[in-house]
Amino acid sequence: MNHKQLAEHILELLGGDSNANQATHCVTRLRVTINNSGKVRKADLSNIEDVIGVNQVGNQTQVILGGRVHGVYDEFQNLLGDKDADQVVQEEKKGFISQFLDALSSIFNPILSALIGAGLLKRLPIFLIFYELVSVESDSYQFLNILALQYILLINPI
Repeated sequence: MNHKQLAEHILELLGGDSNANQATHCVTRLRVTINNSGKVRKADLSNIEDVIGVNQVGNQTQVILGGRVHGVYDEFQNLLGDKDADQVVQEEKKGFISQFLDALSSIFNPILSALIGAGLLKRLPIFLIFYELVSVESDSYQFLNILALQYILLINPI
């Protein structure tokens, strides 16, 4: 099946042109924003020979195509044409708790790796003491403990 035929077949199984709003792609997946996920025939999409898999995330259907995604995406865009920005379905309104958790995760996301690093550095001296590889009085323990504390203070100054 060539790229155009595959794109046409995928669009048909997604519920047609009226059900598909916007398409993007990453390295292996064609990501299509859908109006009504009930119209998507996920099992039939999975059974296409060139489709590796199908995921549904919110109002987005992801068709895993592997290396063929670029050619299929170009043909898919030609089939969809230019859709008006007003036609793109907005995400469902989120409740207060979802908004709060999204805000909280966006705050901690940039410093998450630093916090994990600080936690691991702080646990290293404890690990060494537990397995009796160093003693509390040793210079190695003191150095690692000070290093961990300095790292924590570096990412979170008082």
